[in-house]
Amino acid sequence: MIISALALPLTVLIVPFFGVLGPQLTVYATMQAICAELLFWGGVTLAGRDTWRLVRSHGWRGTPARMLGVMRTGELSLAS
Repeated sequence: MIISALALPLTVLIVPFFGVLGPQLTVYATMQAICAELLFWGGVTLAGRDTWRLVRSHGWRGTPARMLGVMRTGELSLAS
């Protein structure tokens, strides 16, 4: 969920090719931003306390890369 939350806003770049422009695009982009936030924090909640510590120590932008490292190595390191 955390990783997909970062990919969701990128779909705004694809939407104009489907004929969505103007105010509709604004509403669509806003809804995507809200959904991305909900996905991210839902993923953090499901992942547990260690993930929350990871988010606090590395920020929300650094969390997905750190989580990929955890999946590869199986070790959670809060150090840089």
